[in-house]
Formats: sequence, structure tokens, C-alpha cells
Amino acid sequence: MATTKTTPAREASEFAQVIREQVLTAVQQGQQMTIAAARAWAQAVPPELFKAPNLPAIPDIRTVNRFTFYVVADVLKAQREFAEQLANVFVPEPAA
Repeated sequence: MATTKTTPAREASEFAQVIREQVLTAVQQGQQMTIAAARAWAQAVPPELFKAPNLPAIPDIRTVNRFTFYVVADVLKAQREFAEQLANVFVPEPAA
């Protein structure tokens, strides 16, 4: 009878993968529900509501979306660099 020996590192890696998959699944389900709700809302709201003369001009949603993701990408990059610097404070890289 062969047994597979697991190490704490392997167990942690497998656990992290399961958590990752669960988080991504939950995010995707939330996204699908949001799109369904947005579709229902867009079909229920009369288009004239968005053409009211007293409303300020609203930028094209695709432009806003692109810009938002550029900003988020920059923030995420800066946050990653910060996290790596912080990790190096506690666990310095080995000398070459």
C-alpha cells in the first residue's frame, strides 16, 4: 500500500489553489448577477431619462471604463511594489 507523503508547503499550496478558485468563482458569479441586473434595469428605464436637458454631459461609458482600469492597473502596480518592498524588510533577498 503506497502512501503519498504531503508536506506543509504542499498542503499550503493546494489550499491556496482551492481558495483562489473559490474566490474567482464567487467574483465571476457576482459579475454575472450584476450584468443581469444592469440589463434588467436598462430595459426598464426609458431612454428619455438619459436625454434630459438639465443633466450634465456624461462621458461615454466605454471611455470611463478604460480610464478606470488604467488607473486601477497603476494603483495595483504601485501596491505590488510596496508589498514586495515590505516583504523584503522581513525576509531580505539572499546575497548573490
